[in-house]
Amino acid sequence: MSWENDYDEFLNDIVIREAFAGRNGYGEPTFTGGQSIAARVVLKPQVIATGASEITSAVREVLSKATIYLGPEPVWDIKDRITLPDGSKPPILQVVAYPDETSEPSLHHQVVIV
Repeated sequence: MSWENDYDEFLNDIVIREAFAGRNGYGEPTFTGGQSIAARVVLKPQVIATGASEITSAVREVLSKATIYLGPEPVWDIKDRITLPDGSKPPILQVVAYPDETSEPSLHHQVVIV
């Protein structure tokens, strides 16, 4: 089942996505211009385990701020930057992509946890 327009009615929030573009000469991340994306933002803190990073291989538990449900495009990355409807820019802790039930390797939706 590919993305269906019926699901769009549930995506009644707007988030801003700035895609990770690379690092500048000082090692700081750089991002593309902001893109408005329809989303469903659920402000419900939860404890999640974060994976290894560029700095450490340790797994740690953190308290998330929200879960954001998104359509299949654009494809999100944990290095991207997100602005929530309240203007906050929390770090992205996890990105989970859910495939559709066909044998094709296509996305149905994504979940971003911040």
